[in-house]
Amino acid sequence: MVEWTLVTGATGFVGGEWTLRALLRGEYVAALVRPGREAALAHHVRSLADAHGSAVPSFDRLVVVPWSAGSEFSSLQLLRQSGVAHISAVIHAAADMSYSLRKLPSSLDNNLSMALGLYGAIAEHAPEARTFIAVSTAYTCGLAPQPEIAESLHLMPKLVNGYQTSKWATEMALTERARQGGPRLTILRPSIVVGEGGRGIYTGKCFGFYMFLRGFALAKKAGAKSMRVAIKPESEINLVPIDQLLALMDELRLGEGPAFVHAAMDEGVTVGHMMEVIGKIYGFPIEEGKPRSLPEHLFDRQVAANMAFANTTFRFKNEHAKKLQPRSAWNRFDNGGFEKIVRHSKTLYFKKAHFEKQDLIMLSQFLPKPLRRLN
Repeated sequence: MVEWTLVTGATGFVGGEWTLRALLRGEYVAALVRPGREAALAHHVRSLADAHGSAVPSFDRLVVVPWSAGSEFSSLQLLRQSGVAHISAVIHAAADMSYSLRKLPSSLDNNLSMALGLYGAIAEHAPEARTFIAVSTAYTCGLAPQPEIAESLHLMPKLVNGYQTSKWATEMALTERARQGGPRLTILRPSIVVGEGGRGIYTGKCFGFYMFLRGFALAKKAGAKSMRVAIKPESEINLVPIDQLLALMDELRLGEGPAFVHAAMDEGVTVGHMMEVIGKIYGFPIEEGKPRSLPEHLFDRQVAANMAFANTTFRFKNEHAKKLQPRSAWNRFDNGGFEKIVRHSKTLYFKKAHFEKQDLIMLSQFLPKPLRRLN
């Protein structure tokens, strides 16, 4: 009997990277994508293979069907008609990652409603599925975390953006839905997912931590000779490489996973060390302080939505990950690996980055008044 893994978010970062690796291993993958994105998935997987320098996998074992809110049953019917007879596991990696609280209703539709709809459809129409992995975020704990953040539901977190809030609501709703019956639910909470630990290759969008790396690239383009940033050097940023996350995901998919799993390190990389590494690579010193120059203001604008998180050290319990993988792998992200992350990001954001409209507006404020009128 052929066993299929159903994946969502395959045209994105985590879901796409998992799909590439699964196809290279010769596994059978059924992907649900947004309507009109069916053909884009093969192109996305090819681009990922090119970025990693790997072979392009065969698509003979890939079935792709459209999926939108409320269409879960018809999507499963299409899968059955395409020969997907036995779904053994579900990896739900699709996500609306908007921070805006103004867009919270849309985020709830995309994150909560679609997750609940998919879980319910699997429970009713694909009872053979053993596991449902919902990829969430470790930061549903809120912005005022406990000294040690437990691998359990967070009942009263301090939520400050739409992404955090919609993911927290999704965790609460899925947990209650799973009590009514269905596949075993594992809520996987990664901290900050970055590129490969060995080579630093990153294929995701410029989001979260990568906004900081893009900010330094823009500052360099704007002529920075030194940088002052309003981040405490003693703060720690908890980074997890994408390859380590995917290996953990496969352990959970194939085994008996617990209800909540933190994919997070015991310790983060200190901001002070990050400043040292980034400064060495970009050729300017970085110190703590309020922005004063144009490059510093450009950087500050890039990272404003994430600044509160950067100034908070989070300690996540991660015993479940340590039971499934070597405990030493979850102690701390390798410092050499961090340097590779930064060097790869420089190829993404310094060589290819461009100033956006809001960046140009800010630039114009620093021009002499006669030149400013010309703009």
